[in-house]
Amino acid sequence: MNDDELVAAVVRAFRAMDPVPGRVLDASRAAFGRRMVGAVVAGEVPAPEPVGMRGGEVRRVAFEAPGALVEMEVAGREVAGRLRPAVAVPVVVRRAGGDGERTRTDAGGRFAFPELARGPLSLVFELGAGTVVTSWIRV
Repeated sequence: MNDDELVAAVVRAFRAMDPVPGRVLDASRAAFGRRMVGAVVAGEVPAPEPVGMRGGEVRRVAFEAPGALVEMEVAGREVAGRLRPAVAVPVVVRRAGGDGERTRTDAGGRFAFPELARGPLSLVFELGAGTVVTSWIRV
C-alpha cells in the first residue's frame, strides 16, 4: 500500500465512522462562495483593553488590514464598534446566505447593529481606497 492508498483508506474510515454534518458542509461551501474578489481580508488581532465597563458578557474582537483597524464588542446579538482611522463609510453585515443589515459609520468611525440574528457573520467596510472584509465571527 502506498501513501495515496493509505490516505484514501483513512478518509473512507473517517467518513464512515464520523461523517461531517451536512449543515457544516453547507456552511463551508456558502462561506467559500461569499468571497469578495479584490477585497482585503482583515485578520483578527488582539483586542485592545476596554476603557469602560459594560454589563453582561461582552466579547471584544479586533481585525486589522493595511490602513484599517476594526474594533468590536459582541454582546449577545448586539455588535458595536469603531473603524480606525475614523471615517464615515457604509458597513454591510455579510452572511452565508447573502448580505444582511446595513448601516454607516459616523464621523468618529463608530457603528452599531443592535439586534442581529444569531449565526456567523462578517462585516464589509466600503472604504474609498477599496473594500475591507473582517474574518467571520459568531453572534
